[in-house]
Amino acid sequence: MHNLLPFHPNIPRSKSVYTQLGLAILAAAIIITCYDLLDRNPCFACIGAVFGMGTGLWGGLHSGINRSIGTLLGGVLALPFYYLYNLAPGHLPRDLCLLAGLFLVIYLGLLVGAVDAVPAGTVVYFVVIFTVPQDRYIQYTIDRILDTSVGALLALGLSYLYAVWSAYRAPDLTPKPKNGLRP
Repeated sequence: MHNLLPFHPNIPRSKSVYTQLGLAILAAAIIITCYDLLDRNPCFACIGAVFGMGTGLWGGLHSGINRSIGTLLGGVLALPFYYLYNLAPGHLPRDLCLLAGLFLVIYLGLLVGAVDAVPAGTVVYFVVIFTVPQDRYIQYTIDRILDTSVGALLALGLSYLYAVWSAYRAPDLTPKPKNGLRP
């Protein structure tokens, strides 16, 4: 059976992988509980939390910031281009408007140095323009930006607290003086 798989399963043995997994699940649980109380959909906050968790504090910081920047770029640019593509009267070529907005999402992501934010930005841009109804596109975009940021920030906060807790619990490896003499 193992030889039939196109990949070879390799269960990680590193404790940090399971710690990050546990923290991602904890972040999702907190988000789901809070969003249920607020009667909101937790989907994008949970996605932001998983991206914000990354592979540790610094990986999560990079991933969470890029996810949030991408969502912000794609969402903000989707608003005027949604109008131009779906609602604007006149003779504007719709496809050209759509592509101009896509160009701006990519260009601005590159301009601010957030190369890894570009895929998230383009996803948000296309989702808003192609799938969100006219009466909801502004509120949906604002919610998506906020929810993604909330999830990423929660994950980063949990990662930070875990890093502080781990450093506090870590054994002191500095050499101890013998008989009062300094090493």
